[in-house]
Amino acid sequence: MNLADRDLWSMDNDTTLITHTSVHCQGFHCPLHNPSDHPLAGAPMKWDSSRNLMVRFCEHGRWHPDTDDLAYKHRAHSAHVASLFEMHSCDGCCQEQDAPDPTMLTKFFWACTALKEWIKSYLRRSRIK
Repeated sequence: MNLADRDLWSMDNDTTLITHTSVHCQGFHCPLHNPSDHPLAGAPMKWDSSRNLMVRFCEHGRWHPDTDDLAYKHRAHSAHVASLFEMHSCDGCCQEQDAPDPTMLTKFFWACTALKEWIKSYLRRSRIK
């Protein structure tokens, strides 16, 4: 992707993101170009480079992973990997009112499974060298 195929987004605290254009996410929800109608869709967002994750801040000041960014991570990676991004100290603001609330134990299980798979993959790759 060359620079002409990118968008610039100005975020809070003088951060500028260089992202894909709206053409690249057509047909999918995107936190920047086509946000879905989730509970925190209008909440302030920030790119968290330490987590490689778009986060939204609820009215209580807590951060929550952006729903559309998580959906992308599910499509691009796997449920195991995406579950690592889902884990956060949730106060319920990011949950749909009628949706079942996945427990932290379930998320922890998937995070452990993802870590185990990553370690196995790493060990296989390190033996090849």
